[in-house]
Amino acid sequence: YLAACLLPAPYAIFAGSVGGAMADILSGSAVWALPTLIIKALNTLPFIFALKYLKKKENDNRIITKEMIIMSVVSGIITIVGYWLAEGILFGFAVSTIGTVLRGFIQPGCSAILFVCVGTVLDRAKFKSLIYRV
Repeated sequence: YLAACLLPAPYAIFAGSVGGAMADILSGSAVWALPTLIIKALNTLPFIFALKYLKKKENDNRIITKEMIIMSVVSGIITIVGYWLAEGILFGFAVSTIGTVLRGFIQPGCSAILFVCVGTVLDRAKFKSLIYRV
């Protein structure tokens, strides 16, 4: 979520998707690398949309805004549905049950909480103003 808020769109998509896919490969879950590549790329789109179309002030250098919190929820929904579909395609939809969806809330939920915590700390340090000053 932070990469999507801090990096230009193509770099955010690349960082999120390739980083997630590499993590799957390196952790021994290579079967999930392609779905992760796609899902993580889609995860950045709500943030890119919000930064482009919903930003209230041009000089607002905060990471954590109401819009970004809403987009973290939208991104979480993309994650849950994406992995449910991927599991259904890979292993059959009989295996991909509602339990899978319920377990699917853990990763995006923790990601959203971490995003808000770290983003708030970075906002207090005026991080976005510092990196875009160059």
